[in-house]
Parts: sequence; structure tokens; C-alpha cells
Amino acid sequence: MLKVYLSGEIHTNWRDEIINKCKDLNLNITFYSPVTDHGLSDDVGIKILGNEEKKFWHDNKSAKINAIKTRSSIKKSDIVIVRFGEKYKQWNAAFDAGYAAALSKSLIIIQNDEHQHALKEVDAAALAVTKNTDEVVQILKYTLELFEKFLDGHILFGILLHYFGHCHFKIFLSNMDASFSQSIHSSFCAHAFYFGSR
Repeated sequence: MLKVYLSGEIHTNWRDEIINKCKDLNLNITFYSPVTDHGLSDDVGIKILGNEEKKFWHDNKSAKINAIKTRSSIKKSDIVIVRFGEKYKQWNAAFDAGYAAALSKSLIIIQNDEHQHALKEVDAAALAVTKNTDEVVQILKYTLELFEKFLDGHILFGILLHYFGHCHFKIFLSNMDASFSQSIHSSFCAHAFYFGSR
């Protein structure tokens, strides 16, 4: 299962598009999002902690409370997707991208060509820069299928090593798809003696 955080603009339904398309493909993904109710996000600080005379402190309270959810969600995610919309300059989205990069999270950006220059540093930190939700879904599908294939293989071949030893494991791999068997064989060689001798 993958854990994916959906950051960025909150004025279109791009999150629902990604979530629904992944559901249609039966992808095992858990999605996290920030608060997408603009009014609630802006005013949560004064609603909980009391009014402020100055707008700076009004916004400061809300930003810190919203950051509790945002930071915890990014930390527990495998992939962070950040969409930069057309209408507004999403400084908070750029901050999320930087925070995710600092945590070594896999970062996917959604943007239009017109924002390429302004976002060049963000794009340079990303593992993929996309133009639409379809491209994002295909990346998630590809990533999840590889992840699940390797995880299933890890469990299966660990059992094979345990019961049959390394020699039988190599014979088993020789009957599999060459590219897949080669990619996993080296990762298990280090454990072969341990499993084969038990």
C-alpha cells in the first residue's frame, strides 16, 4: 500500500480526480490532504484560540494549527503530490514541496508550462513534473505495481530460501522472467547463507 499526500491549490477538484481514477484502477493507496475548506483553514486559529486585532496574528494562529495536520501527513506519506494552479500563487504549496524534499519524500509536481520558469527550483527537486492528473495516476499505478510485485516476491522468496536453500532458489529464479529475477536475486544473496543454513 502506498501513502500519498495531495498538496496544493484547493479551488478545483483535482484531488477527487486522482482519488477516483485510482479507485477505478483498484490501486491500494491511502490519500491524505490538507483542509480544503478555505474559510475554515483561514479562520481556525481564532475560532479555537480567540480573536486577534491584527491580521498577522489571525493568520499566524491558523497557519500553525493547519501545520499540525500538514506536517504529520507529509511525514507519514511515501509520495507527495503538489499541484500549482493557474489563478493563485500558492506559496504554501511551494513550502510543502520544500518540506517534502527535505524529508527525502518522492515528489511529484503538477503544473502548466507557463509556470515552468517560476518553479524551476521546485521542479529540480521533483522526481516527476506532470501536466495533468492522468499522468499522475499512471505514475502511481506503475509505482504501486512494482512495489507490490517486489513485496510479494520478498515474502515468497524469503520462504523459499528458508526451506529449500540458496541453490534451489537460484533454480527457481532461472525459470522466471529474466529482468525480474535479476533485479531481486542480488538483494537476497546477502541473506542466502543465513536462510539456507537454518
